[in-house]
Amino acid sequence: MVFGLKMFIYNYNTPFIMMFLTSLFKKSEIDILKGEIGMSSKILVVGPMADYSKGDPTLPILIKVLAINPRNITVIDYQGSAIERLRGEVLPCYGNLKITAESVKRLSSISPHFVYANALSLPFKENSFDVIIDRGTHQFILMNNPKKMGELLSQYAKVLTKDGRLIFFCFNSGPPNLFVKLVKELSHLGFIVDAKEAKPLVSFKWKRESYNVAYTADQYIVAYRK
Repeated sequence: MVFGLKMFIYNYNTPFIMMFLTSLFKKSEIDILKGEIGMSSKILVVGPMADYSKGDPTLPILIKVLAINPRNITVIDYQGSAIERLRGEVLPCYGNLKITAESVKRLSSISPHFVYANALSLPFKENSFDVIIDRGTHQFILMNNPKKMGELLSQYAKVLTKDGRLIFFCFNSGPPNLFVKLVKELSHLGFIVDAKEAKPLVSFKWKRESYNVAYTADQYIVAYRK
């Protein structure tokens, strides 16, 4: 009878146990960035969401948690409001770059490089960056002008070093089959792709400071050259 009761409990709780165990092995944005970025890495952050205190964790994680020298970070955005439409093209843009620059002063007395730039036409030399972080730009492209996805990724590939990493954070509000489309495009460019579910990062603390995350990434992709 006791054995039967144990089997009953085990069988009916197995899905919940598996979900719990699976969640233990998921990585948060902090874990992912920590595992892929070296202290001397040259990093390109594409389109952060204006004031980091409004919920984009990328710069606080890089500067505070990982202690990356801000001089090794380049932040780009195009003009300054949501999605820019120019000559019929949809250009990725999350927030005002000036506001982003002002907010980062609260993180460090040393400023990253802030550049007004269109991600579809990056103004950098080849092999300029070891890591490129795209937190949602690819989803905006897929939703508004999917034909430009190949162009976006080609720009990333151009400025990425030979041993560099492309890191994409994806939101569940993105278009259907996002992973399939993105993996297909990256594979076409000769990248090896590691696509997995992410452990949602709702907030995090660093020493005495707390940071909230407005848009929680539930999936991520790390791509590197063969």
